[in-house]
Amino acid sequence: MAGVDPLGQSLYFQATAAAQQQIAAKKKNETEKTKKTSFKAIFQKVQEETELEADGLPIELAGMDMESAVIFLKDNVDIAGEVLKNSQTPETFGKYKKAVGQFLRYLEKNNFEVVKIQRRGINRRTKKKLDPRVQVKIINMKLDQLASDMLFNHRNNLALLARLEELNGLIIDIIAA
Repeated sequence: MAGVDPLGQSLYFQATAAAQQQIAAKKKNETEKTKKTSFKAIFQKVQEETELEADGLPIELAGMDMESAVIFLKDNVDIAGEVLKNSQTPETFGKYKKAVGQFLRYLEKNNFEVVKIQRRGINRRTKKKLDPRVQVKIINMKLDQLASDMLFNHRNNLALLARLEELNGLIIDIIAA
C-alpha cells in the first residue's frame, strides 16, 4: 500500500464531492423556485375559484383554458339532458336547469362584449337625453355557433323547462292572490 499515490485519490474524491455539491445547490434552487411558483399558482387558483363561485360557475373551471371550459360545461349539459330524458324528477329538472344556466353564464361572460355608445341630442317628447345605443359584439364566432347548436339539440328539454317555469309562476300567482 505504500506505493499508492494518496494525492491522486484525494483529487478524484474532491472533484466528485464538488460535483455533488453543485448538483445539490442546483436542486435547492429549483426547489425554492418551485415553492414560490406553486404558492403563486395556488393563490391564483383560489382567486379564480372565488370569482367563478361568485359568478355561479363550477369551480372545476379554474385553471382551464376557454376551449376546455366550454367542453366541460357542454358535457355537463349533455349529461344532465340525458338524465332528464330518462328520469323526469324535480331534482333532474333542477340539475339540467343549473347546467344550462352555467353554460349560458360562461358564454355571456367570455364571448360577448356590451358596448354602450352615448348619443347626442334630446328626446323631443320627454325632453331628456337620448338613451345610449347598446351594441353586443360576439368575440368568438365558433363559441357562439357551439352555443346555438347546443340550444338547438336541447330544445325539447328547454321547452319542458319553460313550461315548468310557467307552471311555477302560475302557482306563485295563485298563492299570492
